[in-house]
Amino acid sequence: MPRSSRRASARRLRCRPTRAGGHISEPNYRFSHSKHHFTDARNPMDARNQMTVDETNFFAAGEARHAVRLRPDWAELVEAFQELGPVEVRTENRSVSHIKRGEFDNVSFEGPIGLVLAGDIDLRLFTHHWKWARAVRSEAKDAIEIYDGYGRCVFEVRCVGRCDAQAFVSLVDAFAAEEFESVEPDELPDEPPMQVEDVDDETAASFAQAWRDMEDTHEFFGMLREHGLERHVALELAPDGFAVEAEDGALHRVFELAEASQTPIMVFVSSGGCVQIHTGTVRVEHLDEAGMRVEGPNFELWVDRTQLADAWVVEKPTVDGIVTSLEVFDRRSEMAFQVFGERKPGKPELEAWRKIVAQLAP
Repeated sequence: MPRSSRRASARRLRCRPTRAGGHISEPNYRFSHSKHHFTDARNPMDARNQMTVDETNFFAAGEARHAVRLRPDWAELVEAFQELGPVEVRTENRSVSHIKRGEFDNVSFEGPIGLVLAGDIDLRLFTHHWKWARAVRSEAKDAIEIYDGYGRCVFEVRCVGRCDAQAFVSLVDAFAAEEFESVEPDELPDEPPMQVEDVDDETAASFAQAWRDMEDTHEFFGMLREHGLERHVALELAPDGFAVEAEDGALHRVFELAEASQTPIMVFVSSGGCVQIHTGTVRVEHLDEAGMRVEGPNFELWVDRTQLADAWVVEKPTVDGIVTSLEVFDRRSEMAFQVFGERKPGKPELEAWRKIVAQLAP
């Protein structure tokens, strides 16, 4: 496949609505499934998106009303979440909200990198991107919100259902910051995304060979850093057949096909400071031109489809055979979410998943 044919078109993923949508059952979800989205100012993240004042004033106002600033002792804070019992965790980016319910357990850290491997709660934490945290107490929610240097909430833990409310209060008291500096978020860089034309032939050839030589999917991040590539461009530079732009409608068809076949899948969403993973079966609960809601056991995925641009079927070689994913990108060529078939180390990917992705590629 010539390089020019691998260049992603900027078209939006289009698909016909296939199900009638319901209404949001609680007021704090990020995405509204009317013809408008980001409309509920009762969610602090939504309110931030609608504010016309600078974010520093917004945070200060929130702190004065119903929030407590927390000490940035990240590993200790995450370990303390184990005392809360059942919670709801949320990881979001511009176009997707990934929600899981469960209990924290099996927490470990190596430097700034944290792992939570607790069944329903499956997280990869990158605390070098965490800048500050606060506890919010209101009628709408009791939550711990963690922000990056740009003022984006990269991770949230909500006390819901059978969560231990007294343990939440004790956690806030234990981690309340006695002294702290005012928060002034950095300005997000407004640089255009990298283009294939920005990559010299030697780098492109070296990257393609490194792709062929992969033995573990986790090597991919190092390959990007070593070659100075952004992920979307990397897919365009993949060796022939290893990354193909998916057909229109792949965004929702992947979930519909997984639902119809009851194939367990893995759904990854990254906020930059956290990667949150769902593993299990799914069902599509709502679909229209503006948005989509996918559910599974203790799982919800809310997708703002107006923010998405394209999707790719991607193959990476490993010692266990080819591992295939669907990677979905937003209009800024940044990753929105990834979908894999359920897989354990040492096991080949599911044949049922391979049949699904075969129907997504042209």
